[in-house]
Amino acid sequence: MSDVKKAPAYGTDSIKILSFIDHCRKRSGMWIGSVGEDGIHHLLRELVDNGVDEMVAGHATEMSVFLDGSNNTIIVKDNGRGIPFGKHKDTGTETLVEIFTTSFSGGKFDEENYQLSSGQNGVGLGVTNALSSELVVHSCRGKKLKSLRFLKGILQEEELTSVSFPSYTEIIFTPDPEIFGEAVFNVDRIKESLFQLSCLLPGKNFKLTVNPKGEAPAEVWDFIEAEYLTGLYTKNAPAEAPLFLYRQESKSISTIVSFSGAGQYRTESFMNLIPTTDDGSHVDGVMKALINSFKKLTGKVLTKSQIQYGLGLIVAGNYTAPVFKGQSKSKVADIRIEQAVYQDVYPGLYEALKAAPDFVKYLIAVIEAQSKVVDEFELKTSVSAIKDKVKGNKLPAKLRAVHNCSVDERELIICEGDSAGGGVTTARNPKFQEVLAIKGKILNPFKATKAQLLRSKEVSDIFVSVGGTEDTGTTLRCKKVFILTDADSDGAHITSLVASLFTVLFPSFIQKHELCILNTPLFTAVHGDNRAYGKDVVSAKQEFRRLHGKKLIPEIHRNKGLGEMSPAELVPVLKPGSRDSELLEWSDNSVLEMGRLMGNDMSVRREILKEQTKC
Repeated sequence: MSDVKKAPAYGTDSIKILSFIDHCRKRSGMWIGSVGEDGIHHLLRELVDNGVDEMVAGHATEMSVFLDGSNNTIIVKDNGRGIPFGKHKDTGTETLVEIFTTSFSGGKFDEENYQLSSGQNGVGLGVTNALSSELVVHSCRGKKLKSLRFLKGILQEEELTSVSFPSYTEIIFTPDPEIFGEAVFNVDRIKESLFQLSCLLPGKNFKLTVNPKGEAPAEVWDFIEAEYLTGLYTKNAPAEAPLFLYRQESKSISTIVSFSGAGQYRTESFMNLIPTTDDGSHVDGVMKALINSFKKLTGKVLTKSQIQYGLGLIVAGNYTAPVFKGQSKSKVADIRIEQAVYQDVYPGLYEALKAAPDFVKYLIAVIEAQSKVVDEFELKTSVSAIKDKVKGNKLPAKLRAVHNCSVDERELIICEGDSAGGGVTTARNPKFQEVLAIKGKILNPFKATKAQLLRSKEVSDIFVSVGGTEDTGTTLRCKKVFILTDADSDGAHITSLVASLFTVLFPSFIQKHELCILNTPLFTAVHGDNRAYGKDVVSAKQEFRRLHGKKLIPEIHRNKGLGEMSPAELVPVLKPGSRDSELLEWSDNSVLEMGRLMGNDMSVRREILKEQTKC
């Protein structure tokens, strides 16, 4: 008899319908991301943000935070309007209870009560209550004090009394050890958070009182700043004066951009007063403004990583209904905000950089020197890895290789696209012709570094297939390379890119061996099953008459690509004796001429390609 238990029947009784409180406790990570120290500080921030929104709306001037270290309990109090209480018109139940026990309830879903707020989803206070061992809320407004007490999110006591003192909100919160284990509040993190808020809300007063475990007296810190953002900058600024400093303040976006002689990248960012530790769209908007400013001033396209050298950024955004990545709100993910920040910051930042030409020149020189070091290291690493592949005969998966063939006899045909690669592979002579199909257009060798080129899979595959040259200290696999592309402007561009690659990476191959362009027909003359090809209409007709006589009058079609040609039609394109090929010859001006063709002036390349593909 088997000891295996029979699985219970799967029916409607198997489906669990959880309340909001139960779901928060059962799947707390979904709501706050972490059930350690980060988690309890996330919940503290929910309480703090409730009072901060009152400050932003102009209804509160002070906030106090008290930490009782003996039982890991925190008290947050603000002198705002108090959270509304009384029976709700839609549910008939107590509004304050709904706010702390249900999802998607709150006063911040529109702009009637708060034009800007950190809370958006109507879940913050409810999740905090659900994940507490005990939570008490006191809301005082209109000479009435409403008090609620919860245990593990469940209401235990409710009281309403008349009072004579001003309005306020006070929330007493103890994280539940069943959820958070031994995690306790970190005083330094609370101090940093309140300091940041004081810098973002100048003139508002934040007080932290900590009563640690034992008999030690309470410690008190007051945070109040007179100037917006200044404290954040001075606290973390390097000791030496910045080489460049730009400051901008507006209703929607404020930023301080500084560059120092130190290489460390420093950033602090906020959205609607929420610290966005992983930055996001608002910071991307400032970075885009920096990159485009340098591009306009110098003509150089810098990357984010390059421009971060010595950069310090403080970015504070204020936008309605920003989109965050996840409930933890550590990153802004809102392309609308990125575009708005860019448009706001770029004009002033560009003018400031334009007025500092010595700094711009210095930074570009530093970036280029740093990039050179990085590129040299990456180049050595990439070349070493590719050499290992060549020596180990680890050929690319897309290479249709020929193994029993001498280096002198072997030909490598480089074509574009899998469709063309399939036809060329069938049409080739498998005794000595290899085929490598590359995907699309490779990087422009005259605009990318050698290290960037070799990081590309297509370039690496070409390197290994050729086997390198005397330039790379590896052994050649072949001495004849043919470039085969479509007979249109795109094909000519790809041909130019591959030829440029050899010019930059393998100049000695062009000097000592054969790099050829296979000319493919642009037009086909067709009559029934009879076909002929030509580079233009006239040559296609002439070739048709030569092959099939003058009696037949063919139709002329413009070929779209190699992929449309059958293997039989491709055979004469590849076959020695019938193929039309051009040998690329090296001269003292080869690099200069190719650089002119493939450089930044696109009009030169456009005119040359147009001329080459003219019908």
